Amino acid sequence: MVEKVLISRSTGVVIRDNHGGVIAASNKFLPHVADAHMAEAWALHDGPCLAQSIGANKIVCQTDCLEVVTTIQDGGFSATPAAAIYDECMRQSMMNV
Repeated sequence: MVEKVLISRSTGVVIRDNHGGVIAASNKFLPHVADAHMAEAWALHDGPCLAQSIGANKIVCQTDCLEVVTTIQDGGFSATPAAAIYDECMRQSMMNV
């Protein structure tokens, strides 16, 4: 039996204006995360939440994690530990259309 070890990680989100100035930022400690891709998915979830909290209605998300990009481009379908996070990200994006 293979047992997956959960480790802690953290995420950070920065919201910038169209000139690159920082408008808002946040971070979150994640005590139990399966892998780095799951932490990246949490950051993708937290960015729009922070934007909504400051009243921003037009956002562009950026990440350097190819797995997150391809998963979202494929409709958020994932068979990874981050599947529920991707589902929530897609639900949020559909609410804001």
